[in-house]
Amino acid sequence: MKNKFWILCVALTGLALAGCGQKGSEQLVTVNGDTLNTDDYTSAMSVKNTARVILNGEVAELPLAETPGFQTLQELVIRQIVLQLAKDAGVYPTDADIDKEIEFRKKVNSTFMRELNARGMTVAQIKENVKIELARERLVTRGVNVTKEDVDNFIKDDPAQFTEPARAELLWMLIRDENRKNQADAELRGGQSFGPVAVKYTDYNPAQGGQKERYPIDVIAQMPPELQKIVTELNEGQTSGWIRTGEGSAKFMVERKYPSRPRQLDETQREVVRRNLALSRGNAATDLNRRIAEKLKEAKVTVSKEELKTPWQNSEKRFREEYDKLTQGAAAAGTESTSELPKTGAASAPPPEGN
Repeated sequence: MKNKFWILCVALTGLALAGCGQKGSEQLVTVNGDTLNTDDYTSAMSVKNTARVILNGEVAELPLAETPGFQTLQELVIRQIVLQLAKDAGVYPTDADIDKEIEFRKKVNSTFMRELNARGMTVAQIKENVKIELARERLVTRGVNVTKEDVDNFIKDDPAQFTEPARAELLWMLIRDENRKNQADAELRGGQSFGPVAVKYTDYNPAQGGQKERYPIDVIAQMPPELQKIVTELNEGQTSGWIRTGEGSAKFMVERKYPSRPRQLDETQREVVRRNLALSRGNAATDLNRRIAEKLKEAKVTVSKEELKTPWQNSEKRFREEYDKLTQGAAAAGTESTSELPKTGAASAPPPEGN
C-alpha cells in the first residue's frame, strides 16, 4: 500500500536545487557555438524518462517511475510544507540559526563545506538544505528535553558505540607471478626492508595515487577473517607467510598495532549524541509524516508549468484517494495508527555524526 504514494520517494536530505527563486533563462552551455539555456534544461528534465544508475557495479540506463523534473517538483512541495509547519510551530530557522548550524557541522566534520562544494553546491544551496534539515529536526524534537545525565547514561549503557576499534598499520605486497614472488623472498632474506621490496614487486595498484605498499584497511575487524587472525597473532615488525588470494599471493608485515580504547568525546561530539537522543525520542512521540500528509491534503498547490500540470494533478488525485482510504480505515478501527500514511522522510535523518 505504501508504494502507491508518490510522496514515499521524497528524500529531503541533501537535495540541492539550483536556481531556486531565480527568474528568467540563463545561458547553460554552448555546443559548437549554439546556445542552450536553463529553460532548455528544465524542459528536458520535465520529460526525461530514464536515468543512468550504478547497478551491480556497472552503469545502466533504467526507466524512471516519474521524470526527474516531476520528482523534483514533488520534493520542492514537501520542503515547502515542512517549512510552513515550522513557521506554524514557531521553530522556523533564522539566518543566524543556519549560520550557527553550519559552524557546528564544520566542527563535526572539518571538510563539510568542501565536500558539498565538490558536489557543485553553492553556499546558498548548502544554507537552504541546512534550513530544511533544521526545520525538520526542530519539529520532531520540540518539547523534548535531553539532559547531560541522559547523555552520560547513554554513553555508559552502549560502550561499543563509543569505542575506538583495534587497528593495525600493515605493509603488504600482492604478487601474481611465482618467479617474482621468489625474488621478493630472496631480497627479504638478504636483509632488504619490507617496504622497498613491496614497492618493487607488488602488482597492487591503489586508486587515487595511494602508496601501493600500504594495505588500505587499518581497522582489524574490517579485514578478511584470515587476515584478522594473522594480524592478531603477529607482533609489530613481524611478517606473515604467503596467503593465497583470488588475485595472487599476498604477504604482510605489521608496522604498528593499536588496541581498542574508549573514545574521549569532546563537547561537540556530546552535542551530537544529545541531538540524536532527542531525535530518537521525538520520532517516537511525534508523527511528523502524518502532520506533513495532513497539511499537504489541505494545501492549495498550483502548478504553472504546462508539462508538469497533468502529472501533478494525477498524482495529487491518487494521493488524496489513498489518504482518505487509510484515514477512514483507521477511524473505523478506532485507532490513531498512522503506520500506513505517506512517509516523506522528513524526520528520518539525524544531525551529522561525530568522527
